[in-house]
Amino acid sequence: MKKLLITLFFNLTVASSASWAADCNPPTQPNMPDGDKASMEEMLKGKTAITDYQKENATYRDCVSEKIAQAVDAVKSASDEKSVNEAKANHQRWTESYNQAVSNEEQVAKKFNNALHAYKAANPS
Repeated sequence: MKKLLITLFFNLTVASSASWAADCNPPTQPNMPDGDKASMEEMLKGKTAITDYQKENATYRDCVSEKIAQAVDAVKSASDEKSVNEAKANHQRWTESYNQAVSNEEQVAKKFNNALHAYKAANPS
């Protein structure tokens, strides 16, 4: 009976982890204005899109952080090697997702800064 309950609990955990994944969706990266050709209005819209993206990405990272914490708890509470390995794999996957979100945000900021420098060069005051 105990083994049956553990198996049932494990299956529910695995099934619910699939639904957890659906809760954490990375935001779509915004399109960058072409700084060489963009108007001031297009650059301002680009800045707004970047700000919105950063807010959405912060929400996504918060969600992923929760998944990382859940994976840590799952490793600690796992009762067999298979469960430990699956929990560690989930931890690794969520950690990589978090790191990718940080990297994506850095890339978006760099692209916008490059566009801004191009805009300033094309439109000297």
